[in-house]
Amino acid sequence: FCNPPYSSIYEFVKFAYGAELAVLLLPVRTDSDWFRDLIEGGATIRWFRKRIEFHDAEGNPAGSPRFASMVAITCAA
Repeated sequence: FCNPPYSSIYEFVKFAYGAELAVLLLPVRTDSDWFRDLIEGGATIRWFRKRIEFHDAEGNPAGSPRFASMVAITCAA
């Protein structure tokens, strides 16, 4: 599982295709090159119905992104 830094998502997507199994928490950006690569590469996409909320180690709310999120799952054939 990986929640990549949003500044370097593409590098993590490319790395995911070399892994046996990868689960990535990503922003929904259907107009990006890395999203297109995920779709064309056969990744399974799971959408959240609502915006997610992050929590710190103690379980306290730690913020929420201002955009929708998704989970992309890739696996080696």
